[in-house]
This record gives sequence, C-alpha cells and structure tokens, in this order.
Amino acid sequence: MEAACPVCRSVATPHKPIPTGGPGTELEKLIPLFFASDLCKCKSYARKMDRWGVEGCLERYDEIVDHLTKQAAKIRIVNLFGPVNRLVAQRWVTQAIDNARPVSRVLDNGDWFVAITTAPRRDCTLLRCIDSIRQAGWEPTIFAEPGSTKTDAVTVSNPERLGVWHNWLASARYALDHSTVGVILTVQDDCLFHPDSRSFTESILWPAEDAAFVSLYTPRHYSYLKSGRINPVGVNRIRTRSLWGACALAWRREALERVVSGTVSCAWRGAGPRRASDRASWYARKDADPSSVANSDTAIGKAVNQLGLSMWFVDPSPVHHIAKHSTVNHGGNGGNRNCGRCSEHAMALSEQVSPRSVLE
Repeated sequence: MEAACPVCRSVATPHKPIPTGGPGTELEKLIPLFFASDLCKCKSYARKMDRWGVEGCLERYDEIVDHLTKQAAKIRIVNLFGPVNRLVAQRWVTQAIDNARPVSRVLDNGDWFVAITTAPRRDCTLLRCIDSIRQAGWEPTIFAEPGSTKTDAVTVSNPERLGVWHNWLASARYALDHSTVGVILTVQDDCLFHPDSRSFTESILWPAEDAAFVSLYTPRHYSYLKSGRINPVGVNRIRTRSLWGACALAWRREALERVVSGTVSCAWRGAGPRRASDRASWYARKDADPSSVANSDTAIGKAVNQLGLSMWFVDPSPVHHIAKHSTVNHGGNGGNRNCGRCSEHAMALSEQVSPRSVLE
C-alpha cells in the first residue's frame, strides 16, 4: 500500500456512497468548535436548519447568515477562526447548503460520475459547458472556487480557494468517495461537448487493457505532429512525457484511484523553474500557498506514465475549448490550446470518427 500524506488519503480508503446530513448538520461539520460552545443554542438551531431542509434554508438564507454572524461575535469565535464578518458567514452557509443536497442527484448517470471544476473567469463559460454535458446525457457535479458562477447543478463549494491542482484533486477524490461507478469524467468549465459524446465514448471503452483514460478533447499538436505527419482519424494512443489539455478525461475508476493516491500527486507543486538555482525558493512559495499550484495536466501525464498506463485521444475532438481567457493567465484558446480537428456538432459523431478506429 502506498503511504498516505497530509494531502492524499490512503489508497485503502473505502469508496462507498457517503450520506449527507441536513444543512445544519453540514454546517456543524464545517465549524465544529462553534457548535461545541455552551454559550448559545447553536445545536438546536442546527437541528432547525435540518428540519427546514435545503429549500427552506435557501429561503431563509439571509436570516441564517445574520444568526451565524451575531452568534459568532457573542461567543468570540474570532479567537478561533479570525474575524467572522458577513462574507465569511455566507461562505459557511453556502457550503453547508450545497453539501446537504441529496447525493442521489449526482448518482443518476448510470456507471458515470461527471465532475466539473470551475473558478471565476472574465468570460464565464460554465453554463454553456453544463448545457452541452446535459445534452450529451450526463448530469454534472460542480466543484466551485469562491466567487464562481452559481448554477442549478449540484455544487460542492470551496470555502477558501484551492487552486487549479488541488480543486482537481478534491473533485476526483469526491467522485471516488461518493460513488461506486466505473467511469469518472473530469471536466474543466470551458469545454463544449458534442451531443453524441456519451454514447460514443461508451462504445469505445476501453481501447486497451492498460488505458488510464480516454480524452474527449484532442489539442491541435496531438493531431498535427512536429514531423508533419497527421494522425489518422480515430481513437489514437498518444505517448507524451506529461500531458497537454486535460480538459475532458473519461477515467477508468481503478486508474484514477491509483493516480490520486500516487507519489506524483502527493508531491506535486507545479512544473517548477528550469534553473536549479531557482527551485528552492520557488517550491517554498508553493508550500506557503498551495492554491498557487497549477500545471494539473502535466501532473496527470506524469502520474499516468509512472504507473505504466496508456492515454487515448478521440480525433476529431468531440470537445471544443471555448474560453478566450484563462483563469491562470495561460492565454486564450488559439493555436495548440484548441483542437486541430474539431468535430462538427451538427453532424453525428459516428459519421466523423468510427468507434472501431482504435490505433496504437
């Protein structure tokens, strides 16, 4: 068994559906020291929130935030958590309500779990991404950084910013812990899916016994190689030391379990500077601020290669990369940051790429 670390759980963690409590119970989990106080009737208020349920708490949202803010000041919770203003209370209440949404809503995808990671961006693409996923036949769960666009989908809200890499890790672990499905689709919020994406992907799982994932997004340079050779249309194995464009990956469950608990994921702090003399200070900054750790696609590629598993890409790409502005200043969606051969969404995917075209 691989050793656990402060970030990663042990590979032996049981992956069974975990029931949620009501909004009050979930709020109590978030700030347990608050509810341990004998100076107020916080526990009874939490039970009242449980009776109200998700919809009732949404209707009384401002009332609950007001109550939490006043009680926090009364018992000097400032000494435990720092200044508790209305914004902090809103974050706690929002996450408690989100966490209390029925888990069954995220388990109605058959053998799939669909996880979308999102963060605030200048040109929000999340709603278009969700619409395209639903048209393909999936219902997603959203893993949202603070300030992200609100949607009607099941949402797990981060009370504090996790950053690109740790939000992806958190979404993967949540999918494993809250489901027993065989396929987990990890998605970035700037993906636009072909309507046939689900049915097509199910027809080609799995292209090889050692396949870790099938990518429904194929960046341009995985189609048009430096040698000038053009990969054939089909489901192609791509060999790369890391990875580019981890936008929409359909994971084999067992492979994702091994990736998130492996040594690469546990130690990842970003791609790092090229000059050895700069690395110590660079890694120190990442350790001080884990939310700044990025390059998740690089980490995923390294982890898959370390495990000796293969990576597969559908070409033409069923997914288009639609964001014009990156959340981490990586530029827009031009050049190699989009698909070279993008599927026509008005044409059946089976007419553009045959499920039988699996090529080493």
